[in-house]
Amino acid sequence: LMNDKGRPIKNLTNHAADDLDPSWSPDGKEIAFVSNRTGRPQIYVMKANGSELQRMTFSGPYNTGPDWGAQGKIVYSGLRGSAVDILTVDRNRKMQRLTPGLGKRSLEPSWASCGRRVLYVSNEDGSGTRLWFTSHDGAVRHPLALPSGRYYTPVWRKLPGQQPKAFQP
Repeated sequence: LMNDKGRPIKNLTNHAADDLDPSWSPDGKEIAFVSNRTGRPQIYVMKANGSELQRMTFSGPYNTGPDWGAQGKIVYSGLRGSAVDILTVDRNRKMQRLTPGLGKRSLEPSWASCGRRVLYVSNEDGSGTRLWFTSHDGAVRHPLALPSGRYYTPVWRKLPGQQPKAFQP
């Protein structure tokens, strides 16, 4: 943890492994993060004080980019064969693939605050890297109407003073 001046307050993991990419749970009581403490990057969860560490992913050689959703699921990117897909894992460690695994790259997922959609970066349709969204279960996926380009780390956030608009696919 760090204070508002960027100074360390407490090392929460105290491990020689690489522990990266933290994501706070919506209630602020837990943190999901990536660690290679078992040899390959996997998703872990711990209490906000660093206690009660739990490994959440046991499948795939490379899992990264966790983002905690309002419904208690964690969305992340995971290498499956030659594809990098968007997946979720729940409290029971049940995993679900949200993207089709077509040998493409789908990265940097971010939950919408409602917990019903995920925004991510992908080249899954072969027409360049674009921003995409998917439903919480992967049943509906669409690229956003933006040109191909360089998109990094998208985040769903309500702008201060703005009212949400109805979604139009």
